Amino acid sequence: MKLEALRFYYSKLDASTCDEKINNIKEKMYKLFDEYVIVKSSSSTASSSQQPTVEEDFSIEENQEMDDPYNEYINYVSQNVNVNGKSELDLYLAETPLEPNESAFSIGARVLNKYRASLLPSNVQALILTQN
Repeated sequence: MKLEALRFYYSKLDASTCDEKINNIKEKMYKLFDEYVIVKSSSSTASSSQQPTVEEDFSIEENQEMDDPYNEYINYVSQNVNVNGKSELDLYLAETPLEPNESAFSIGARVLNKYRASLLPSNVQALILTQN
């Protein structure tokens, strides 16, 4: 729903670059989420283990650069998939079903009688004003 809203407004502003802008936003959201996961996992492991030395830190960075990015992504996806097969970010970006709010149509404990047989705007206003 969030991306669909962006798509709607971007298409009104500039339809020729709408898809490009949406893809750019998606990429940035995934990068931001990846950074969040790294920070979250490093903060939990840092508390349980000691900090690496400068030499160890450089070797870790070199090894990470040498890894295949696709394999890193596959490992990441396999670790961050929930029961539905979607990551937390996919769940956040997914459209939520719109459910009608029953309380929007409720008149509370009021009893309908011949004077309140329908919810005309004047009746609704009177009910709201006399509620207290």
